[in-house]
Formats: sequence, C-alpha cells, structure tokens
Amino acid sequence: MVFVIGLLLLEQTYDFIFANGVIRSKHQKVQSLEEGEYFEYVFLGSSRTENSIDCEVVEQITGKPCINLGISGSSLQDSYVLLKLLIAKGVKVKHVFVQVDYSYNEKDITLSPAFKATLIPYRKNPVIREQLLKEEDGPYILNVPFYGYLKYEKVVGFREFFNQTIRNKTGRNYENGFFPLTGTGKKLYGSLPSEIADKNNSLVEIQQLMSQQEANLYYFLAPYCSEVKNREYAKKLQDKLPEMFNYIDIFDRKENFFADCGHINLEGAKEFTKILITDFLQRETKAKN
Repeated sequence: MVFVIGLLLLEQTYDFIFANGVIRSKHQKVQSLEEGEYFEYVFLGSSRTENSIDCEVVEQITGKPCINLGISGSSLQDSYVLLKLLIAKGVKVKHVFVQVDYSYNEKDITLSPAFKATLIPYRKNPVIREQLLKEEDGPYILNVPFYGYLKYEKVVGFREFFNQTIRNKTGRNYENGFFPLTGTGKKLYGSLPSEIADKNNSLVEIQQLMSQQEANLYYFLAPYCSEVKNREYAKKLQDKLPEMFNYIDIFDRKENFFADCGHINLEGAKEFTKILITDFLQRETKAKN
C-alpha cells in the first residue's frame, strides 16, 4: 500500500512539473496555445516537414502566421492527434498541410513511441485519453501509477523531469517549429516502397476531422535526392491524392540542397518553402478566377 501511494505521489509530481514546465516538444507547444489564437498555415508530418518548412519564409511571403508542427520520427496518427488537440484547444487554423510519403503505407493507426511519451503528463485530456485507449499499453498508462513514466523513461524519465525542474530550454525555436539541418550531400541514397497501400486510415481520420472545420487540407511530398529507389511510388501516391503538391524531383540537379537523401538542408529548406508557398498561392488564385 505504501509502495502504491509512493508511485501515485511520484506520478502527480511528474505530471505537475511537465504540465507547468518549459516548452521542450511540439506537443507541449500545442498545449501552451490559447483559445482563439490563429494560424493561417499549419504544417504537419515527420522530420521531412520539421526540417523542410521554414515558417519565417512563409510569413515573409504571405504576411500571415504560420507554425511547423512536424516531428522527427512521427507517424500520420501522431499528426492526426496533434491536429485534433490543436482544434480542441480552440486554436483557429485556415490551411493545414500534411507531408505524405512512405508514411501512406503505415498499416496501423498507432502512435510513435516518442510522441506517445509526450502525451503521458496530459493523459487526463479527453482527446489524449481517447487515443491512449486505442493503444496496446494505453490502459496501463491510464490506470497503473507511474507506469508510463517508467516505460518511456528515455523521453519522460528522470533526465527530462530534471530539465523541466530547472527550466532548461532546448534552444530550438518552437514559435516557428522549423529545425534546420546542416551539411551537404551526406549519404545520397535511399528507397521508397515498391507498392502502395489501398488507403491510409490515419489520413481518413484527418480528412474527417478537417471536414468538420472551416479550414482547408492539403498534402505535399517533400524532395528526395535523385538516387532514391522506386521513385515511381510518387506517381502512385499522386493517383491516391490527386491534389497533392509533388516535389520529389524538384532538386534533382541540386545535391547541395540535401543533408541526406530524404532531408534537405537549411539552404534547401528556404528555397523549398518559397517554392511550395508560391505554388500554393498561385493555385489559390487560379481557383478563385
């Protein structure tokens, strides 16, 4: 009994420190937003969003607020939950862009472990609780004291608890959300799937969520280096998502724009962001005429 009480006290202490600490993740950034805040442009996805979209460039071109909520290693289900949390907070959005690539072939509607870990201190939130109940270990996270913090110690364990306690910031710009890569042309190779799934259930959920909002949903495929295998996958993806902005080959002759085959560097990101937002504005203008 004393042991259980100790775990409960530990859990409550961790919950309080994380909920009131500094912003050290994209999820915490969303939790910090206030009802009524507005973003004209929201970008979601994995590291191929996080490292590729500079919201400062978007804001310079459009004069409208932008946030990059891409997370390295995230799944499309992570993006869905992050978007759902954003909307549940009462944050207003107009244009939501989701980066899609091999992620379209994700079979399970599950969270990535790292993202799931960031949800643990906020597990009483209705959106998060609903999602955790779908996860294999969700009932344990919700009902067993301190279980989540122990299982996901690498993300929300003592080291992160200590960093929050001393309010140690990461040095990253969470207002923008763009985390650039440096270097050029390292490991210019990679591979895309040879086949494509019939559908992606997380994207279906995103589409259903967005259909209930006064906002617009778009897809884009960020650049890959020319050495990536199975490039025809991009055409198959375009067939599934006809309105997708497809940029797989936009930098084929510009290896200096790549940090590695699947990620562009700082110079490449600034150029790519400029191309994407300009193409978007031109498409919007044509649609109105």
